[in-house]
Amino acid sequence: MTASDPQTDAEPEAVAARALELAGGASPGRVTVAGPGALAAMLGLCRAGCEEVQCAADLNCAASYEPCDLLLIVGALAPAELAETVRRTGRLLRDGGRLAVQARRPEDAPAIRTALAAVRLEAEVTLVDRSPARLLVLAVRRAPPLLEAG
Repeated sequence: MTASDPQTDAEPEAVAARALELAGGASPGRVTVAGPGALAAMLGLCRAGCEEVQCAADLNCAASYEPCDLLLIVGALAPAELAETVRRTGRLLRDGGRLAVQARRPEDAPAIRTALAAVRLEAEVTLVDRSPARLLVLAVRRAPPLLEAG
């Protein structure tokens, strides 16, 4: 985890609330949270009425995690940490799900897409949030299967 970053200093609960607001205010379905602020964000989502929230703190037991509609990565992360977190957690997204990342800057989007591609996911940035939460929201879909040479 990196030191406090004034560009991403919004409290995790405020980031979670902003993610819900950007999702239309209603529960976006199953939500998975990750990153250094994951626990506080998860508590904030529960307090806001989300019924299906899970924290991806340790992904050693993949069977214990359900696919999610929204993956929220909360907290300031160095670029390499962010890429690793996206690679580890991206596979939890349902096809057509959303990834919301508390990013240092909008220019982090290509690195996020590259990390998703490593787990066979394609993404398109749908929103760059200029609020203190600094969320990048990406629509994610499974990459088409590779064709076998015949």
